[in-house]
Amino acid sequence: MRKVVLVLILGLVLGCPAQATDGSVVTAENPIIWADVPDPSVIRVGDTYYMTSTTMHMNPGVPIMKSANLVDWEIVNYVYDILGTSDAQTLSNGKNEYGRGSWASSLAYHDGVFYVAFSSQTEGRTFIFKTKDIENGPWERSVLEFTHDMSLLFDDDGRVYLVHGGGDIRLLELTEDASAVKRGGINQVIIPNASAVASPNVILAAEGAHIHKINGMYYIFLITWPAGGMRTQICFRSDKITGPYEGRVVLMDAGIAQGGLIDTPDGQWYALLFGDRGSVGRIPYLVPVTWEDGWPVLGVNGRVPKDTGIPLDFTSVIVASDEFNQRSQKLGAYHTSISSRVTTAPAKPLEGLGKEIIVNGGFEGGLAGWAGYLGAEIDLAQDVVHSGANSLLVTNRTAANSGAVQDLTGKLVPGRTYLFTAKVRYDAETAPQVKGFSIYFQGGEGQSVKIVGSGVTGRGQWGELQGVFKVPDTAVLDEPIIVIGSAWAPRPDPEKDLFDFYVDEVSVIDTTVPELLVNGGFEQGLTGWTVHDSADLSISTAVVYSGSSSVYIDGRSGTGAGAQQYLTGKMAPGRTYKVSAMVYYDAPAAPASREFNICFQDGDWQTIKIMGSGTITKGRWGVVEGVYQIPEDLELKEPRIFIETSWTADQHPERDLFPFYVDEISVLDVTPEEEVVYGENDYNGSNLSLAWQWNHNPDNRYWSLTERPGYLRLKTGSLSTSLLDARNTLTQRTFGPECSAVVAVDVSNMKHGDYAGLAAFQQNYGFVGVKMFGKDKSIVMVDASSGTPVEAASVPLAQNRVYLKVECDFRNQRDLAYFYYSLDGYRWEPIGNTLRMSYTMPHFMGYRFALFNFATVSTGGYVDFDYFRVGDKMTGKNESAVVLQMKLGEVGEVIGAANYEVVIPVMMEALPEGSYQSITASFTIPGHFTVGDVQFNTANVAGECSWSFTDSQLKLEVKGERVAFAHNGSDLFANLILKVADFVPAALSTSVTTDYIKVDGGEVVYNVNNAVASINIKPLDSGAKVRVPGYHNPLRDYKLGADPYAIVYNGRVYAYFSSDDYVFDKDGKLVENNFSMLNKVYVISSDDLVNWTDHGAIPVAGANGIAKWASGSWAPAAAYKNIDGQDKFFLYFANTGAGIGVLEGDTPIGPWRDPLGRALVTHSTPGIAGVVWLFDPAVLVDDDGKAYLYIGGGIPGGNNPTQAHYANPGTARVIQLGDDMISTVGSALTIDAPYMFESSGMHKYNGMYYYTYCTNFGPRPSGTDAPPAGEIGYMIGDNPMGPFKYVGTILKNPGHFFGVGGNNHQAVFEFEGQWYIIYHAQTVSRAVYGEGRGYRSPHLNKLEYYDNGLIKPVEADWKGVEQVKPLNPYQRVEAETIAWQKGITTEPCTAPGAMVAGINMNVTGIDDGDWVAVSQANFGSEGPTIFEANVAATVGGRIEIRLDSTIGPVIGILDVPVTGGSQDWRLIRCEVERVTGIHNIFFMFKATGDVKENLFNFDYWQFK
Repeated sequence: MRKVVLVLILGLVLGCPAQATDGSVVTAENPIIWADVPDPSVIRVGDTYYMTSTTMHMNPGVPIMKSANLVDWEIVNYVYDILGTSDAQTLSNGKNEYGRGSWASSLAYHDGVFYVAFSSQTEGRTFIFKTKDIENGPWERSVLEFTHDMSLLFDDDGRVYLVHGGGDIRLLELTEDASAVKRGGINQVIIPNASAVASPNVILAAEGAHIHKINGMYYIFLITWPAGGMRTQICFRSDKITGPYEGRVVLMDAGIAQGGLIDTPDGQWYALLFGDRGSVGRIPYLVPVTWEDGWPVLGVNGRVPKDTGIPLDFTSVIVASDEFNQRSQKLGAYHTSISSRVTTAPAKPLEGLGKEIIVNGGFEGGLAGWAGYLGAEIDLAQDVVHSGANSLLVTNRTAANSGAVQDLTGKLVPGRTYLFTAKVRYDAETAPQVKGFSIYFQGGEGQSVKIVGSGVTGRGQWGELQGVFKVPDTAVLDEPIIVIGSAWAPRPDPEKDLFDFYVDEVSVIDTTVPELLVNGGFEQGLTGWTVHDSADLSISTAVVYSGSSSVYIDGRSGTGAGAQQYLTGKMAPGRTYKVSAMVYYDAPAAPASREFNICFQDGDWQTIKIMGSGTITKGRWGVVEGVYQIPEDLELKEPRIFIETSWTADQHPERDLFPFYVDEISVLDVTPEEEVVYGENDYNGSNLSLAWQWNHNPDNRYWSLTERPGYLRLKTGSLSTSLLDARNTLTQRTFGPECSAVVAVDVSNMKHGDYAGLAAFQQNYGFVGVKMFGKDKSIVMVDASSGTPVEAASVPLAQNRVYLKVECDFRNQRDLAYFYYSLDGYRWEPIGNTLRMSYTMPHFMGYRFALFNFATVSTGGYVDFDYFRVGDKMTGKNESAVVLQMKLGEVGEVIGAANYEVVIPVMMEALPEGSYQSITASFTIPGHFTVGDVQFNTANVAGECSWSFTDSQLKLEVKGERVAFAHNGSDLFANLILKVADFVPAALSTSVTTDYIKVDGGEVVYNVNNAVASINIKPLDSGAKVRVPGYHNPLRDYKLGADPYAIVYNGRVYAYFSSDDYVFDKDGKLVENNFSMLNKVYVISSDDLVNWTDHGAIPVAGANGIAKWASGSWAPAAAYKNIDGQDKFFLYFANTGAGIGVLEGDTPIGPWRDPLGRALVTHSTPGIAGVVWLFDPAVLVDDDGKAYLYIGGGIPGGNNPTQAHYANPGTARVIQLGDDMISTVGSALTIDAPYMFESSGMHKYNGMYYYTYCTNFGPRPSGTDAPPAGEIGYMIGDNPMGPFKYVGTILKNPGHFFGVGGNNHQAVFEFEGQWYIIYHAQTVSRAVYGEGRGYRSPHLNKLEYYDNGLIKPVEADWKGVEQVKPLNPYQRVEAETIAWQKGITTEPCTAPGAMVAGINMNVTGIDDGDWVAVSQANFGSEGPTIFEANVAATVGGRIEIRLDSTIGPVIGILDVPVTGGSQDWRLIRCEVERVTGIHNIFFMFKATGDVKENLFNFDYWQFK
């Protein structure tokens, strides 16, 4: 039998049989895992084994592996996601942690708790993690001082120890919970010079401790390496943990060593050790153990047997193929919360800084580099020039931006700033006296055109165009160009706009880093320059590199004599500078070449340092350049730079002191700037297969499984120099004896300088990938086996999808890797070199398959990996395979309603005659669908058929002794029966894709590249206007609601709104909201955030209101507090902008009373002076029971506010409330919220206080960090009364999301462990009346935090939030509990309410064809038989009960009789079909007679 290790690793992937073909049991052979699983630590808990291993610099770290038989293993979890965020761990600033990270873990189990201990050389500490659930977490973490190769022991007497060390083995006592070193506990050497039992001379001192207590004896297993020998396992024993210990060699065979013992439930013993096996890594062996005289005897006759004798079950997954469908289960590792990380800004290439980018800008090289644009013609002119001998004449123009163009592809870098200049002139007599000209920039074809420079000149005169432009960080520079033309005119006049003109001295200079030198080109003579030592300086116009001048240096007294410039006040210690200069010499007696330096000096000659150098050839201009960092401890006085010939003791006048020219001297500060990074280790919503690990820390902002479902998206977020320092490189183990990995990748969104592909990854790596240069892509093979990456081969690529393959041959330690590419996924071509893989100590890990995408020029590009597939055979070019075709049938238009059924035929070419064991097919099902069934065509298919659907992947399998697929009347293999999972409220196109069709037996391959079923989903036409089925925003659309506020009480969210209502003029036309209707407060509530119950309106203000003293009730805020043993509720409101009132009640919905009979806060309240608008309250009841009121807003300055008034209004206040919640304590304090307008909000998160507010609409000075207008900003403080520090904005103006703007108003709350923000937008009024007009409706979206406590930007949308739990249809449900509706409204109801007897609402306005619906009602497993409803009718009608949607199946019909009046209630019932599971319920209202309107009213319903 072949190596079963491959089967072990790939069992689930390749579907290997559990028995040999002759029916005999297959047993596992050593090595039990032919992949890199070093330093194993294994325990048994009951019948289950768990193992941990070393993965060094890979994250998540310390894999948890599980087995039922010691030979079949699968990864079930990891201990941690990352350990820290140092430069080494994040591959920043040239640092890394290769070969360090986490080492040699120890796994233990004690009293129901799992413990994992390990050390990190990067962190310099020992970590101990513990959990009660090793497969899911959560974990707790403790940190100790560094210990090497430790082993954890819980002794029988309750004491806990770590055995650790190298050479001398030490014992360290811990506390009982293993969280710290025990004070006064044991800390001593227990085995000195432990290696001596193997040899007096060793090349590896004893380490890798594993301690066991067996039958009262302590056994410590160690590894050592005798000189001239091999890795050797030694063992010590003692009857006391402190010793003395006696030791012996227990195994010396093939270098198999390091590990510990494990017993089986039936009393057998094994040692799990590893052996070094070249580039594949350190691989585990299972060694049988017997006992003689109390000593363990490893192996059989001192050798590790090949056959373990343990039957395989082939369910292991250590390496796994991946279709990159989102995993449903989140990683259960310990999450290292990172508040923020201070790093340097992404390094940008130094090339080009301060340099001219334009080619031939003075046209002295003729027309080189230039062309006409949009039909314009260009010619050289000598009679009209600004400088030099030539200028450019532009004629035959067709548009304002028709002119002279130059392509700048590959020369511009996103994020950099450029200075654009040009000289222009026109002489046409018909042209205007004065005319504007522009420099136009376009990043590529089809992109918007930007004006980056402009100027005005008069006829017959040269004028200058100038401008500074920063290329956006996210710019796509496919084919950037600049064009010199006249000022933009939408309809250009031939004589006034399209006349001929001249261009000269065009320049584009990278000014991202400002030039420190004055007059570095000597165009202003010797301004800024003086003599260093003794020399003569003069300006030369005869010998220049650029421009019209250079400096000529003669009469030099020494090698250091020349031109110098002082940079006092411009340089600083610790900063880095890039220096460069152009140098030329042609003295007859001078040498053929000579070294020149640019030097730094700050004092006498002893302070001179060389900043840059270069060897110049006589008679040619050459560059002298370098990068130099001034020491941080240097105290600068008068720093200067100068140019010299390199110093020599014997300075010869002709060899060393000859004259020379200098031009274009530059000194740039290129110190990387620090920036604060946050969010890079926050959960991004994507769940990878556990077989994957990242090289070093991932940056979770730049990868995703959700942005394009079914694909792994890798985005570039930083610049790299090679694969070794590239972030977000995703890896899996290679394995032996041979293996193959294939990826399909979409490279359409790569940027210039990007590399993406598949690697055999270690220090001396190789990869096959795609390189993007300019707009051109090529497939490349890069070979880094020499230590330096070399592009060994390149093939042009003209398509966006490409297939890459890496194959590894570890047989007999050949250690060879081969690289291939394919344009169709079936026909493969080798590329580049065969890589000689080598296991290097700096990485200290076996080779891995690695998926990567890194940037070398600019960030922002991305690639999408469609799949990663591994196999245990090298297939090379795969030339012998028979390629068959298959396709998916067409799908008609699909209605986006829950459970709408779709049938997709799978059609394939027939299999040739042969012996086949299985057919496996995989399909990616888009997220809008689930799988209802698969119908195999048994007329064509022979074998046992089955299917499964998990995490968007549908798998079909046919297996058996004689599997076949033939054409018996059709080519149909199976029909896929899909169902729409939920409402799709907007039209969209999606597709079902075929991942693969695999045939086991024969060399047959199915081509699935075009096997795609396109699906066009049409929204359900339900008649709903705004909150259509599938949308959860706005919260309701049958009424309005402004200025929302929310509280949580007894498992429900209660939302309160200002009573926006439409106002019309005398002609019935909607007028602008004048807020005249805001004298009530609306209340709705929900326990699932989708089905909202209407509790009506609280009559707060006015003659008929509860607070008769108030004229309005704006922007309510609610709170509750236990007072004298009873929960009391308080409703705060604004009496327009004149004061704050408060009502009191016993439930969240009332009834309410006015406890004060007056305002709680007025302008005369202490500290309120200066508040313009005394409104918009918010309340916080803190953990200690103290309460605080946040109020205020408006802009001071009356009708003429200044910029300062807008920027710092100072109109927000906070005041403490009394214990009774209806009084104030002390004076209000000012909250200095920048650009404050209105809408105070306050919430508490992780002990910090978050003040939120809406920013004003005043002017913002350009170039400032002022918050945008009409957005929700926030501040943070550690005290509820401040001070607070401004952070930023979290929610853009509603116009950004919904196309209708206005102000905003928000409240933040927590419900069921998730935070939310409720806000308003003018969405309903716009949908109903075509414009917002200031009428607002409530919306709800998630609010999330970064690990550092800052708030992530909120993405407002129509979709809203997910339902947090199903609705219970077997209890009374108010009819006014509504998820969606058409045509109805609500009104007060005379029937008793469910929550408060005197407060109840009913659905009314019911016409024929109207409906209401609730979302996700759970009917359970048995289902109802009866439906009853409380109704009142003057006309009567029918309620049609439908499942899922308006077109779903009818499960019952309730006839509603006339009851005598619209408030005469009767409980009516009907029988319903039994239905189980979770469904939407739609109550469809039908007329049964001629009257179609106001059929009946609907109070509540219930299934039984």
